[in-house]
Amino acid sequence: MEHCDEDKWWGQELIVNCRAGNDAVCNAEKIQAFVDDLVNEIEMEKHGDADICHFGTGHLAGFTLIQKIKTSSIVFHFCDESKNFYGNIFSCKKFSTLSVRNCLLKHFQPKQIQELVLHRGV
Repeated sequence: MEHCDEDKWWGQELIVNCRAGNDAVCNAEKIQAFVDDLVNEIEMEKHGDADICHFGTGHLAGFTLIQKIKTSSIVFHFCDESKNFYGNIFSCKKFSTLSVRNCLLKHFQPKQIQELVLHRGV
């Protein structure tokens, strides 16, 4: 972690905005495969099954993914119409943001990824 006082560090949060992914963003099985791969790639441990549900109407319709992990959570929201998707990964265990990016590219092939990393603490 760069520029982080680890004595006061509580966790790492990665916020991602992804534009124009592929059709996998509209498929629950492919979203499940993504989260299974992601948890493995960032060396986390699942706490229960992922909750993947589809809801909304019109341009707001899409899947939401919530996966609890032993050190916090992974949450993504996918839009059917635009194929844009948005995610938050928070953990009190450090993880590789590069591994997350590679996993996003592998599964959803977004045309653009914006990232923001926060070091959470008191």
